[in-house]
Amino acid sequence: MTIAAGFKFHGGTLLCADTEITHGWELKSVGSKILPVDFASNGGSKAVFTFSGAVHYAKMAIQQCTRTLAACDSTCMGRQRMVGLIAEELHKFHIKHIYKHPLYMRSGGPDFNLIFAVWSQHEGVGLYETSDEAVIEITNQDIYALMGSGAVLAKYVVTLLVRHPFLKLEDIATAATHMLAEVKRWVPGCGGHSELLALRDNGEMSNVAGFDVSHVVEFGEQFHSSFWGLFLEACDPSTPDQQISERFDGFRRVVNGMREHRKQELEDPRPEMRKLIKVLSERKTQKM
Repeated sequence: MTIAAGFKFHGGTLLCADTEITHGWELKSVGSKILPVDFASNGGSKAVFTFSGAVHYAKMAIQQCTRTLAACDSTCMGRQRMVGLIAEELHKFHIKHIYKHPLYMRSGGPDFNLIFAVWSQHEGVGLYETSDEAVIEITNQDIYALMGSGAVLAKYVVTLLVRHPFLKLEDIATAATHMLAEVKRWVPGCGGHSELLALRDNGEMSNVAGFDVSHVVEFGEQFHSSFWGLFLEACDPSTPDQQISERFDGFRRVVNGMREHRKQELEDPRPEMRKLIKVLSERKTQKM
């Protein structure tokens, strides 16, 4: 039970996920699902993974992939070579551990899928998703990848907000946090904090940022309530023009109130969204 996503934006890629981890039907816990690696010994190449499905099998596969990448010399670390090595490891891993498992493709089985981004100094950054051992690149036409039990609702939310891969970091972070909030609110098994990480075209990788961006949630609820009320009344030809005008005024007040709140935040270092963008904009220094 998960919601995990990867987005292309102007200047890089953003990965995000919830932090609720379920163990069968009896236990749930909290843990990070975003796993970044900086290959200091391999020309400074970088990778970041998130996942859905069987937690331990997913993490074991990711660890195997990172060990293989770390063992290569810098001449092997072009982005396409990195992706090829990951695909080879996933193939071997599925043959050895997944396909022959008695619960494969069944509830409680070992199945998992990944979303990952890799960067090399030779070929820049790329975003990918997997289906079992198949590895697919997310193109500018695709824009994003979504997976987990919350993916259907996430698709609905994201389709309304993310129309092209050239949004700036602040906008894609707002869209991602709103999507995560909606999924965690409505989809069982998705919960905990929201975590995000940015990997930029120039190779800079942020720390994992996990914050309660409650103002995005609150504004989203107010926005939807005002918008859909206006939509329903505008579609009814019997609604008086004065009532429609009042609805427009109410909708405008919601938008203006949120913008004033955001402008005030620019002068205050404490609000969560500003801290989130700051962390996503900083470089991660931990190396492997």
